[in-house]
Order: sequence, then C-alpha cells, then structure tokens
Amino acid sequence: MKFDLILDDLLSIPKALLNCLRYYLSEDGRNKLEEIKRYIQESKIKRIIFIGHAYNYFASIIPLRYLNSHYFSRMEELQGSTEITCIIYEIDEFNSYYNPFKNLEETIFIFITSSGNSNQIRKGLKKLLDANVDPQRIWGISDYEESYLGMKAHYFLPLKFGTEKIMGTKSYVNAILLFYFVCRSAMNKEAIPSNREEDIRRLIFEIKFYNQDWESHTKNLTDFLGEKLDNLFFISKGASLSSAFQASLNFKAITQTFCVALSMGAFQHGPIRIVDESFRGVLIIGDETSMKESTHLIEEITNKRGGKLILLNNSRKISSIGRSNNNIFVFEHTTENINIAPIFEIIVLQYLFLQIAKTRGLMR
Repeated sequence: MKFDLILDDLLSIPKALLNCLRYYLSEDGRNKLEEIKRYIQESKIKRIIFIGHAYNYFASIIPLRYLNSHYFSRMEELQGSTEITCIIYEIDEFNSYYNPFKNLEETIFIFITSSGNSNQIRKGLKKLLDANVDPQRIWGISDYEESYLGMKAHYFLPLKFGTEKIMGTKSYVNAILLFYFVCRSAMNKEAIPSNREEDIRRLIFEIKFYNQDWESHTKNLTDFLGEKLDNLFFISKGASLSSAFQASLNFKAITQTFCVALSMGAFQHGPIRIVDESFRGVLIIGDETSMKESTHLIEEITNKRGGKLILLNNSRKISSIGRSNNNIFVFEHTTENINIAPIFEIIVLQYLFLQIAKTRGLMR
C-alpha cells in the first residue's frame, strides 16, 4: 500500500462529507428524502432491511441501533401502535439464508455498496426479483446511478463521496451520514433540520481541525500503545460497534497485525480472562448508557489486571473515569450525536493504523 494514497483519502474526508450534506440540502436531494419518507408512511412499511458487505455492513449497525431504539421508545409511549423494525444482513448471509417469500408486502430492501456492481449485490437483487418482490420495495445506495444497482433500484440515493484511492476510506463515512438522513426520513421526521445540520457542520470542522495536527495526536496514541504491539482489541457498544468492526478490518489489512472486535458484553464473557499487563485495547464509547457496566469493565482491565486502554469517547462524564489512571489514554472528541460520532471515531483510528504501518515499513 502507498502511504500518500491513504493519507490523501483521509485528508479529503471533510470535502466528501460536505458534498453529501450539500447534495441532500439541495432541492434534488431533499426531494429524494421526502419521496422515501412519503412512500414509507403511505405504504405502511413495517420492516426495513439493510444489506451490504464489509464496511457497508458495519455502517448499517448504526441504523439498526437508531431505528430500533427509536421505535422501541415510541412503542412504550403509544401502546398498540404499528411500528417499523430494522434488520441488517451481510450480503453473503443474505444470499445464502434469507427467505424471500415471507412478509414481502411489509418490507423494504436497501442495498448499500460503493460501486453498485459487485457480484454479490447482483445475486441479491436477482434473488428478490426472482421471488417477485415488488420492484418499488428494492432501493439502492451507491455513488454510481449508472451502475447495476442504480438501474435496478426503484429509489436510488447517491453517497456523493467522489473518488477514493482505497476502497471504504470515504464511502464508509458518507454511508454513515446518509444512513442518518434515511433513518430520520423513515421516522417521518425532517431529514436535516437546522440543528442537525449544525451538528454535522461542527463534525466536519472538527475533522478538518484534527487533520491539521494528526501526526501529533497519533504520536501520543502510538507512544501509549508501545512499540511491541502484536495484537489489539477493539471493544464497544451501541452505534460505535460499527467503528470497532471497521477498525478491526482496517487494522488487519493495513498493519498486518492480529486484532479482534467485540461488544462490551461479549468481551466480559471469556476474553476478559486473558487480560494481563501486555494487553492493549481501544474502548470506543459513543453514549452514556450502562455507565456502571462501562466503569466496571475499565476498572477490571486496567486496575485489576494491568492492561492498557485507549478510551475513545465523546463525553466528559465518560472521560472522567480514566483521567487519573495511568493505564488509560483518554481521547475525548466533541461530536455528541451518537449516530454520526462513529465518523470521527474511525478517522482517529485510521490515522493510528497508517502511522503504525509506516513505522513498521509496510508502506511505500
């Protein structure tokens, strides 16, 4: 891999995000979001299935959490109301195991892919069309409207990331942003109200600011982890699980080093027993739910077992857990919106991976 190519992609992420935001603030983009909102309401859709592979599948963890949490809360307030559930499939699992002959009239299928032309996506589309699924229920998210997905999808939503030299660098974060707009539309809300637009613009500014001094920030992280890093655990919960899984994929590919991504709950049932003073992990937390459990896990890893953690989070309350602990490096960012915070999380981690790979001579 070439260092400069990956770096160029990372440095141009603010521009890619801004392109996406501007498009969906434009008349054309707003109309697309209004159309899907109206269709979902008028057709009384009960189920939305997101289908993608690799990083697109990981990004869909965020709408899974967002939509299901929203509708769960509404169901508590409005007993007996008809609500929408969200399901996600990795494309190969969908092609192999999904039964396309059940409850089709209530379901929308949204395929997410950067190119729109992969063999797996073609196979998934064929599976639905062969089962006589209403073509209006098959939607697509990609950057190429002239692609196979673009031609087959009834509603097509462009990612607007432009070009990327390394697959997933910009398309992944733009997918997260677009998923946010789609989810709000599915909730029958205004997709981009002024306060949410401001959240996104602040995020883009924070990324630009970080880009200016990424080497200094990254050096602090690499110094904390140490030179003899031969494995790394990414631990998370909620929407930020998307960051853990994407980080695990990228870390293996870029640094050629073993790593594991796990939810906080899964980590505490078995893996916690291997933690010792050589343990290195990144704990990614984007919300303040289950603070007692988070505090207990951090205490167990760092104080009781001597492991080291980077605590990547967006809350002073969470940061306070690790401020006085020498085995914790606290990295606090300012994106409070839990459904777009994973955009900043993965940028911080990708710079870290890039620097580790360069130091080890894996980059040209």
